[in-house]
Amino acid sequence: MPALACKNRHRRLPAACGLLMMACAAGAPGISEQPGNGAPPFLTMMDAGTTPAAPDASSRTDTSQQPPSSQPAAGSTGGGGSAGGGSNTTADASTASGSGDCTNGNKDGFETDTDCGGPGCDPCPYGDTCLVDTDCVTDGVCMLGLCTCTKDSDGDGVSDCDDECPEDPARTTLGTCGCVGEPDPAPATTDCDYGICPGATKCDGLGSCGALNDCIPPSTGGCGEGVLAAGTVFFVCSDIRSWNEARTICTDAGYDLISIDSAALNDAVQAAIGANSWIGASDSASENRWVWPDGTQFSNDSTPLAGFYANWASGEPNNDGGLLRDQNCGSIYLADGTWDDLDCGDDLPFVCGGP
Repeated sequence: MPALACKNRHRRLPAACGLLMMACAAGAPGISEQPGNGAPPFLTMMDAGTTPAAPDASSRTDTSQQPPSSQPAAGSTGGGGSAGGGSNTTADASTASGSGDCTNGNKDGFETDTDCGGPGCDPCPYGDTCLVDTDCVTDGVCMLGLCTCTKDSDGDGVSDCDDECPEDPARTTLGTCGCVGEPDPAPATTDCDYGICPGATKCDGLGSCGALNDCIPPSTGGCGEGVLAAGTVFFVCSDIRSWNEARTICTDAGYDLISIDSAALNDAVQAAIGANSWIGASDSASENRWVWPDGTQFSNDSTPLAGFYANWASGEPNNDGGLLRDQNCGSIYLADGTWDDLDCGDDLPFVCGGP
């Protein structure tokens, strides 16, 4: 059968026809020009289990006359490129690695936010979107899809990312004197009006308004030298007094019974006292509504209000079960630093704090 006839007969099967043309040219056995079952000749050949003979040299295609290959050269972008030339290979490589560009002002590649996060870019700052903790800067965690700060270096209850003074437990915003631990504090002797104690009206040159030696202990009550902890100056007083008597001694010196607003301060007070002592907590004005001397409510019964600190002992405050007497004043245990409500007329040592 002429090769042209073979070619024309099977023009709907271009891949197979090339094979048939070689077989036809070689006069391969087992190929019928007119298959009896209507199947294409190459199927008849395969059904017969025969293999076409290799074409001789005269039937081989001269590759020197073939058009140039359509395969892209090494380093080119291949098909699918835009009319303006191939895509940028550098951008393609960074996208393939998942890094995105990291500097182009866009969220691309595997970035979790603009130019940050993912496996190839720098971690994202607080407030940016994230998938895992490693998408966020040091000390950040990924919570609800946002980089969030949980570290509280100064123990004041405010996370470092929301605290302008992360090393200063006395302040969360920059003051006239600056902040402890932050650069460029105001010079010593600069006037200030938020002293750590009464009489402290000058910056100490280290970021505080006043220094510990500005703080004079109450003149009565057996009070020791001041202790500065968690931004609060306090005095441990060893004389035993009722809650109201103790408070009077504190206020006469410009202080009050101490308000404990953080675990750091509570730990410092526990470490300084030598016996169970009065603190400034009271629910005398309204049962179970616990407030500090300035009137700030911090607890409903034993449950602290949102954003406030309380450290009641198990089962306290219990008002003595309401059986014998009212217990409307707060105290701190020496043993573990937890709090108890007692009769305000009981005599205990006490802790003054201020201002």
